[in-house]
Amino acid sequence: MDPLKLIRVDGKLKPRHFLGNPYRIAYESGCDYYMTNYTDHQVKVHRINMGLTDYEGFSSLHVCCPKCYSKMVPIDSAFNDDKTQIFNCIICEGLKGRG
Repeated sequence: MDPLKLIRVDGKLKPRHFLGNPYRIAYESGCDYYMTNYTDHQVKVHRINMGLTDYEGFSSLHVCCPKCYSKMVPIDSAFNDDKTQIFNCIICEGLKGRG
């Protein structure tokens, strides 16, 4: 598992390395969203604070791929819920989901 904080730059969420404790990223990153990149190429985007009312839906986020920085799209998966969404890169993995 490779945790990456997501920093908003020009309306896009861009992954940045997180050097803290990977299990405390939600508390230490200072970001609204973070990403976990697994060895099986599954990328999960997580919301940190659900108490805020101005959160966008996962489908409206522009999340950049940690490998090629192109746009990622949300895919259907049994792991998705109101705090976590699996994304797939349209360049690296194609549009078909693995979930």
